[in-house]
Amino acid sequence: MDKLHLIHIFCTVVKVGSFANAANHLSMSPSSISKAINRLETDLQCQLFHRSTRKLSLSEEGNSYFSTTSKIIEDLQSCEEILKNQTQQPCGLLKLNLPVSYGRIYILPLISKFQTIYPEIDIHLSFDDSYVDLVNGGYDLSIRTGTLEDKNHFTRKLSPMDFLICASPQYIEKMRETSDTDEISIEHLEQQPWIQFRFKQTGRVMPISIPYKGGVHKFSPNKGIVLDDGEALAHLCNDHLGLTQVPHFIAKPWINRGDLISLLPIYRPEGAGVFITYSEKNLLPTKSRVFIDFISQEMESMGETAITTWAEDLPVVISF
Repeated sequence: MDKLHLIHIFCTVVKVGSFANAANHLSMSPSSISKAINRLETDLQCQLFHRSTRKLSLSEEGNSYFSTTSKIIEDLQSCEEILKNQTQQPCGLLKLNLPVSYGRIYILPLISKFQTIYPEIDIHLSFDDSYVDLVNGGYDLSIRTGTLEDKNHFTRKLSPMDFLICASPQYIEKMRETSDTDEISIEHLEQQPWIQFRFKQTGRVMPISIPYKGGVHKFSPNKGIVLDDGEALAHLCNDHLGLTQVPHFIAKPWINRGDLISLLPIYRPEGAGVFITYSEKNLLPTKSRVFIDFISQEMESMGETAITTWAEDLPVVISF
């Protein structure tokens, strides 16, 4: 029997006035109550109660001990009640870590709606494309894009990660004018200037991956511009500086406005996707659970699920 339990028994005896009443209140036997008080007195090396056949009263030491320990028990019970309410009601501080582009384009526009539904949840946002340790960083949830190498966290997949070959309408017209045939060939695409992405963490430039005759044709262009910012790829592509390959979530606003056009079928790398990660599963706080459910529902309303994205339904301009 641990010390805290002994203190709880002691405070109960004081409040209800006898060992027998305490035994009934705590669903214990009177002898177990007596043994618990004796053990506590032995541990403290003082007598807590004056005992007689008719009356049980606190000693001076017992009275002093009760004034302190009763407050501890009350504070503990109050704290436990608060924690129980927090696990049942969505409230408190929710710390989120988001990838830069996905966070800006997809998540930020949803924050106002989420706070309208859950006004008792305060949100702290952090944007970072590099690996983030949830526990050491103090985050409740993280959203990651790409492939997940850390198997220590639990995840929910929001969507696959589809890559689109894009160009501005003006640049597409320019390609058609310079093509030797009516059709644009894969060789013609390879000769174009490309706006490519470089990973900050490794310095590696991502090759171009084109769905080709049932497989994937990969190549590294000989000319073009290299950037380490995904959204900047779309900006320069919109300036008619060449072709680019970007994730579906970066391409979406540009395609919706008609500024860029997706040319080929999507390229979907195996294992890549958009994931919400969290460190606990069974004890996931309500504030985290409602955010995960909210984001999942919003993504579904945008045509994205764990196995599909809206980009699958785009018309194909060039096919091989």
